[in-house]
Amino acid sequence: MLLSLDDYQRFEETEDALWAARAEAAHKKGGYLGTNKSEALLKKFIDAKD
Repeated sequence: MLLSLDDYQRFEETEDALWAARAEAAHKKGGYLGTNKSEALLKKFIDAKD
């Protein structure tokens, strides 16, 4: 599929707005891990054995 540069930029702007709205809603709801829990979770995945 090919898109014009204008369509691609419009798509990117729309997608960015969508993720920003989701992040804002999660922030208001308190539905996020925060820095410390995120770091601990990432370390757990990195250190995990198969």
